[in-house]
Amino acid sequence: MDKSWMVEDRHTEKYINGVKGFIQFAFSHSAKGNTILCPCKKCLNCSWLEASHVLEHLVCEGFVNGYRRWEYHGEASSSLESGRDAHVQQFDEVEENDDLEEDCDELAGMMRDMRHDFGDLSDVEDEGDCREPTNESDPFKQLVGLATLAGVVTSGEYGCPKCHLLTCSRWLTNGKKTCYMDHRRILVRNHRFRTIDKAFFDGNVESRTAPEPLTGEEVDALTRNMETVFGKDPTGKQTIRKRKRGDPPQIFKRRSIWFRLPYWKDLLQPHNIDAMHIEKNVCDNIVNTLLGINGKTKDNTNSRRDLELFNIRTDLHPVPVGKDTFDLPPASYSMSPELKRLFCQVLKGAMFPHGYASDIRKNVHVKEKKIAGLKSHDCHVLLQQLFPLAVRKTLPEGVSAALIRVSRFFKKIYAPVIRISDMEKLEEEIAETLSILETIFLPSFFDMMVHLMVHLPLQVRLGGPVKYSNMFPIERFLCTLKGYVRTKSHPEGSIAEGYIFYECLNFCARYFERCETRISRLVRNDDPEPMSSSMPFFNGGGRYLAGKYTITLDRNAWLQAHRYVLFNYDNITPYLSKHLEYLSSTGQRNALQIDKIHHDEFHEWLRLHVAHLVDSGEKISEEIQTLAKGPLFVARTYSSYTINGYKFHTKSYDEGRPTQSSGVALVSKLSSSSNESRTYYGVITQILELDYDNKGNVVLFKCEWFDNRVQDKWVKVDKFGITHVNRKHLIHTGHKSSDAPFILASQATQVYYVEDPLAPDWLAVRQATNQRDLYDMFGMGDENSEQADGPTGHNLDPIETISIDLKDIPKTRTDIDGVLVSAKENPKFEKEWQGKKGQARRLAHTVMYRALEVAIPESTRVLRSQSVMHESDNEEDADNEQELEENEELGLDDQQKKKKDGRKRTRMHTVYDRGNQPPVPVSFNEKGQPNGDNASEFSNFIATLVKTHIPLGHEDWRLVPVEKKNALLTTLRKYYVVDDKLKDYVMGTSHKKWRDFKADLKKKFFKPEKTDEEILTLRVEDNRVSYDDCVWLIKFWRSEEAEKRSEQGKKNRSSQKVLHTSGSKSHARVAAKMHKEKGYAPRRDEVFVRTHISKRDETIMTAETSKVIKDIDTAIEEHPELLEKSIQQGDILSHVLGKERNGYVRCVGLGPTAGSLGIPGAQKLKSTKLQMAELEAEKAWRTNEALMDHMDYFKEDTKAQMDALMAEMAEMRSMLSQSIAGNKNFMHTSEIQPEASVGEYSTADQSIHDVDSIEAAQLIRKKKEAAQRLNNEAELQKRKEAELLHKKKEEALMQKNNEQDMQKKREIESKKKQEDLMQKKKEQDMQKKREADLKKKKEATVTQKNHQKGNEVILFNVYRDHTTPVAKATILATDRKKIVGGRELGTECCEVVVNYIIKRDAILPRPIGDVTTMGQAQGRTIAWLYKHLEVDKSKMKQASPPQEE
Repeated sequence: MDKSWMVEDRHTEKYINGVKGFIQFAFSHSAKGNTILCPCKKCLNCSWLEASHVLEHLVCEGFVNGYRRWEYHGEASSSLESGRDAHVQQFDEVEENDDLEEDCDELAGMMRDMRHDFGDLSDVEDEGDCREPTNESDPFKQLVGLATLAGVVTSGEYGCPKCHLLTCSRWLTNGKKTCYMDHRRILVRNHRFRTIDKAFFDGNVESRTAPEPLTGEEVDALTRNMETVFGKDPTGKQTIRKRKRGDPPQIFKRRSIWFRLPYWKDLLQPHNIDAMHIEKNVCDNIVNTLLGINGKTKDNTNSRRDLELFNIRTDLHPVPVGKDTFDLPPASYSMSPELKRLFCQVLKGAMFPHGYASDIRKNVHVKEKKIAGLKSHDCHVLLQQLFPLAVRKTLPEGVSAALIRVSRFFKKIYAPVIRISDMEKLEEEIAETLSILETIFLPSFFDMMVHLMVHLPLQVRLGGPVKYSNMFPIERFLCTLKGYVRTKSHPEGSIAEGYIFYECLNFCARYFERCETRISRLVRNDDPEPMSSSMPFFNGGGRYLAGKYTITLDRNAWLQAHRYVLFNYDNITPYLSKHLEYLSSTGQRNALQIDKIHHDEFHEWLRLHVAHLVDSGEKISEEIQTLAKGPLFVARTYSSYTINGYKFHTKSYDEGRPTQSSGVALVSKLSSSSNESRTYYGVITQILELDYDNKGNVVLFKCEWFDNRVQDKWVKVDKFGITHVNRKHLIHTGHKSSDAPFILASQATQVYYVEDPLAPDWLAVRQATNQRDLYDMFGMGDENSEQADGPTGHNLDPIETISIDLKDIPKTRTDIDGVLVSAKENPKFEKEWQGKKGQARRLAHTVMYRALEVAIPESTRVLRSQSVMHESDNEEDADNEQELEENEELGLDDQQKKKKDGRKRTRMHTVYDRGNQPPVPVSFNEKGQPNGDNASEFSNFIATLVKTHIPLGHEDWRLVPVEKKNALLTTLRKYYVVDDKLKDYVMGTSHKKWRDFKADLKKKFFKPEKTDEEILTLRVEDNRVSYDDCVWLIKFWRSEEAEKRSEQGKKNRSSQKVLHTSGSKSHARVAAKMHKEKGYAPRRDEVFVRTHISKRDETIMTAETSKVIKDIDTAIEEHPELLEKSIQQGDILSHVLGKERNGYVRCVGLGPTAGSLGIPGAQKLKSTKLQMAELEAEKAWRTNEALMDHMDYFKEDTKAQMDALMAEMAEMRSMLSQSIAGNKNFMHTSEIQPEASVGEYSTADQSIHDVDSIEAAQLIRKKKEAAQRLNNEAELQKRKEAELLHKKKEEALMQKNNEQDMQKKREIESKKKQEDLMQKKKEQDMQKKREADLKKKKEATVTQKNHQKGNEVILFNVYRDHTTPVAKATILATDRKKIVGGRELGTECCEVVVNYIIKRDAILPRPIGDVTTMGQAQGRTIAWLYKHLEVDKSKMKQASPPQEE
């Protein structure tokens, strides 16, 4: 047939006639009615069109490129026939020629049909986008490939390609999807789960057998007569095929093209189900459900409603709480916010060895309690390695065991060595595991991907290890192809061009021998091939990667390393035996003593023994002689080393890195005379290479080994088979000569450790993957081979199945709260709930009692009770720093809103509680800034006092009354020792906190569109703000001045590009810490660098910051003299950033200003009057100081004179006493009449005594008068000077007082206007209050009628959000005089019995003994406030209507 016209111009007559001839040919050979396939460039033989349309398309668009043989329009393949004939002529004696002929025909047809299967590719081009294949959406879309090639149905009622018509599925009416359950039928016939109690499953006894997959012959017979229509409908309509009632179910959509191959029907496993996507979706289902991720969890409102429709798991049915709210009881897998954070913390703390997996820590968000953005391999590692560590700490034991069985299942499926017996056992185990999961999770959890886990063991048993059939290499290659895309409008062309370019480079790279190419490049953990040598022991392999240093070993380390090399040398056994025989011959009987001597002295004995043998002429191998001599004391150390396919790092090299490559494990014998072995776990501290006399090298790892001498003490295995080690207890530290801290590098197996947040001293041991780029070819055909357990022969996770008793799995959790859901969020559900069906459902919910098994700890109860009492009863202590914990479970949106709104009120319980203790000193630096351990607490307490002591009704901090500031300072000094140097810091901090508090209030409550009454709710929200301050703030916020300030503030904040990263830590504290680290006071530029880089990875946050740091480095290089200059002289930071701002000095912190530090040019210009007043005040102050010094001198002089007078008086008294004593002696010696002489002497003596006393008194009086005159003169002089000083002070402050008087006048006028407005507002409030009181009285009357005995009520929170229901109860008594909890009920309370608990941590308004929370009041009678309960109207006791007379 002549086709030369096809290359002619499309508008020529020859071309048009040729097209018409083509159409006639096509209608005579391949017509379908009055249509044929259109071969134009647009339709691509995929659209059935009429002749006129085909003619138009071929003239306008032309034929598709390369369509010279009209195979889609009935033309035979002449080229294939000719080739076939030539082939037959060449091999005419081969009997299989006929079969080959048929295969070629079928292969050509298959390729033709496959083109049709993929449809019109123009749709892909029109999208103009090339997306990476993803598995984040509907899991059933991942079975599209299986549905396309195998032609099976992969969704809906019969969606399982293995179970076919025997698929057990249920349609979830509310969830709008199909679930696949009833896995008990796959169990063995006599399994206990088939006849177990009805309470655990759906209430039925399972007697069905497991479904058998269809064989290839059965599939061939079922699809043999199916008609498959390729391409699109000619009319362009998309018809949706629905099975009519009565029609047989369809499990095949089309006949697979592969059945044209004669052997296809005989294959046992024609198609694979992808284990990678199954594992990822199972992991996502579990993680999203456990964490309750909004929109992704399988436990939601619709799931609970489906339980009601199935009438199973009644403990999890929604419980009505009022008309439009219901409570979802916590399932056995539910977790509280604290447990969710713990779950995320376990994953957040995991670091993997280098090259093992990506860093999933960036995908774990602890605060938000979510995990997002995991790829397929991330889920692979998470599910198999980390998941068991997280669930065992957060879920009940039975639930944890079931989920760990799922983890173990995938670990066995991905094993590199598959045993038939293990897979047969695994088939039974996974069926039992899924049956257990049916008692834990809701039906919506069991989608097709979860169900397909049952069929994976059989597939592995037939097809071999999963690694040869999963999608990991395909996904990686698709990612590579996506990287080729440069023009997104034509992705296919970009991929083709990039692939060809890649192949060309590979081809050229094979001819480059002296340079590194992608062909010759070493693999990641490449070991150099061992060199042929007479000493193979020294060719241990491996190569160093980083940190090469030369060191000199001490005697102890040299001995330990050399001893370990000798004992682990393969050919040393004869010499070991000789030495043991020698020790036995010396008379040693104790085996332990022999082992000790053998361990300590063998190296020396070997050196002497080998030297003796060499001297005697005996032939000894060179390797033995080299080892016997010992290594040199000079050795090399490395920080990183690769060997056996592992990359090892030292512990110090791992610090600061996102990987953990320093963990090792080793199996070693307990002694040379024992066959028992023990596994040691440790961390590499040093990589050492010994040099044996320049003839050979041996690489050793020096490790910190965890103590495992006592079984299950410091190294133990828990009930789930997870090994734990205690990091605080070490052995073989190397301090003793008998220690053995070294191992050969070739013996090390890599492990990594995961911290336990609840027990920081314990680490969970996880074994790394098999060696990279090394393939173990030993024992592959031996079922008893242990090569799968790693080179050490040990396996950290035993393969034994974890047994589970269904009775150990709780139906609900009694230690956490459920979730409150409003029916208004789901209009359909609200309609059903309020309708007749909803009424019947509510009546069916009788009073449910939920037993309380786990009580809240007493310490927690007391703390929460005290916190609530502080908040409600004591306004002064309302700012303490103990935040009330939120035990309500929040969704993701609520968590984000909470994070956006900021933290709750700061309260300082710890400070207020030490009110009776002496004030705590505050350490500070020379600039008057706190820098001690309590600096943060001191600053927070200042903020607390500011918010309670300082009024907010002022535009400027300087207008705040000084009395309020002094009161703040006085209160602060009750708890802290505030030095005078700290006053500036206290006032500066108070000013900042005062402004921030006002800004926070505006951000939280003020919106221009709100009314004043709505904004006044901030008084209710925050009782620290007075009513007057509220009114003033609202008026100020609406003023033009406030708007101007707001705009200026936004402008200033937007211009701030260089932001610090020190968080809440002040610059003073940062500088103090650096001082301790460096040993000297840091410069400002050093503080700047420290406070402007990331604390986590030491990266620079912004480009502006990076520029400043570069400028600092440049300034140091160009101007090193600036390093010695101070701030006043112009240091490096001043040179780079320029002049300091007014009131703040960069990198110094709050408190000091440029003026106070004496920076040139930072002083403000003052008026002449103010300068003169300050000068006069300074002179007066100096005069006063001089006067005080003069008075001190005068007092000292006067005191000295008084002391001298007192000394003279004392001397005169002593002389007088001596004279009196002499007179008495004289009287005894005189010879006169006793009576007369006595009288005369007495008179004489008295006269003498009087004369002396008078003289002494006169002298003393004179002295006192002189001293008094001096004192009077001094006091007069002091008074005159004080009056002069006072007069000068008054004159100095006169100008300032005048200015303040003017300001006060303006304030008084403004205050009068505010008082007028406030008076009007108070009158309005009084009117509203009277109306509210009247309304309350009416409501009280109605409430008293409604709160009848026997009514069921809903109790609402008393201390927190009053709209949150906490329990359901029944009223027992309303008698005012009845005593409940030691008090009468009165008019405010009634007696109720708690039936159903919603919030376990709700505080009781009247505790009864130790019962202080709602969780402890289950089934008990308590007192509850009328105003915090609401009658359940659906169950309210109706009063009988009055009878007519």
